[in-house]
Amino acid sequence: MSVGRVHVFLGPSLAAPVARSIVPDAVLHPPVSQGDVLRALYDEPAALVIIDGFFELVPSVWHKEILQAISTGVPVLGAASMGALRAAELHQFGMIGHGTVFEWFRTGAIEDDDEVAVAHADADAGYRSLSHALVDLRHLFTGAHASGAIDDRERDALVDAARSIAFPDRHLVTAIEAAGLPPEAAERLRRFAAEHGPGLKEQDALSVLELVAATPVDQLARPARPVDVERTVFLHDLEVEVDLARAGGRLDDPAPLRGTDTVPVMRKKILLRLLARQRASALPLPVSNEELADELARFRSTHALEDDDALRSWCRTEGISDEALLSFIIDSVLVEKLQMQHRFEIDALMADQLRISTARLRDAIPGAEGDQGA
Repeated sequence: MSVGRVHVFLGPSLAAPVARSIVPDAVLHPPVSQGDVLRALYDEPAALVIIDGFFELVPSVWHKEILQAISTGVPVLGAASMGALRAAELHQFGMIGHGTVFEWFRTGAIEDDDEVAVAHADADAGYRSLSHALVDLRHLFTGAHASGAIDDRERDALVDAARSIAFPDRHLVTAIEAAGLPPEAAERLRRFAAEHGPGLKEQDALSVLELVAATPVDQLARPARPVDVERTVFLHDLEVEVDLARAGGRLDDPAPLRGTDTVPVMRKKILLRLLARQRASALPLPVSNEELADELARFRSTHALEDDDALRSWCRTEGISDEALLSFIIDSVLVEKLQMQHRFEIDALMADQLRISTARLRDAIPGAEGDQGA
């Protein structure tokens, strides 16, 4: 658990060691993808900073999971790359955009996701960029023009050429070649680039982390009005998927989870809890504090938790809230009470249940295929 710490999603825009030097206590994640923001919320982060994100082959982070974070009061900042793009789309709902790339997207100076896309290496290589982002090249060409290294026509030709190149192949070299830049201008541009310093995305990434490092979390901007997140079936399914994955399983997994139960068995157990609640409400069937204390003591004994401190530590490790544990204990008491009420009906069905549930396969029963005559 990393309660109260800033969580940062980054990749090719900024090297992790550099980020660590600016925000040493932050939790650093790979580029953000679908479900990652919801996962981070389990750690009760002080703030979320989205710099880089996956796309294309890996599902991108959803707008609604960012809105879900904002609705809980967590400041969400975006800059440089995917973060700048999402912030431009969601700044009116409270996401905090930062930097030049964000401003370009927000004002409509640029519009395409392709502007920030790059090819990059894998995690072992630190997600190092293998191509140049179009925004970085735009910024470079603008600076080179301002310095006199290239003229108006050459700048425009370079931008058009860079835009026409697919992002995995987009480099300063390929842009110079595609633009047909004269050798003298190409050399001046290469010299300017060598002295130019970090690209625009890196500058914005550095800037947003410096902002977070210098600003107390309680002073980061919050949405002016509460965000009302529509509870769609897609958001529900993603939340369930993330929650179950955190607990050690998947909805479509037929194999046992962390213990011996499969997902279908877990569903039946949950259904029993829901039916117990429904039945208890109809009777009604109250649960006393003494019954709760007894059931909690049995629970602690089953899980070898010696005292309340051990129980609290276990809950933190497992990501179980006080409300979730109390709900489980109440349901357990209700199931036990209903089991006692229906013990005679249960006992009457026990033999048949045992025969059916543990039935042998037909081909394992002697004579199952009938007598064979000579």
